[in-house]
Amino acid sequence: MEGSKEATYYSFSTGPEVGYTGSPWDYKNYNGETHPEFDAFGNFNYGATGAALGIPHNLLLRGAGAAKWLKLHPDPFGKPLGGEPYGNQPEKQGMINLGIQYFKNHCF
Repeated sequence: MEGSKEATYYSFSTGPEVGYTGSPWDYKNYNGETHPEFDAFGNFNYGATGAALGIPHNLLLRGAGAAKWLKLHPDPFGKPLGGEPYGNQPEKQGMINLGIQYFKNHCF
């Protein structure tokens, strides 16, 4: 899988740069301060960017849940390979969906 399109997709959707505490994409934790008001934007941006990269909708949603499981913070919302919301909070999956739709509707 290394070097494949699937490896790139998996790396983006669950990788440390996407949403891990202190990572460049962790908008809700910036410069040592908590900013929960930016959490929704982070999920929206993840969806829009992933869609722009050609990552399938389903993989983006499951990747968000997988990232939680990999951080050992599983939610009571199922599992990444289960049914919706794939181990992530429904409202966060909703923002990811909005980001995907934003890209698909050419709103950039």
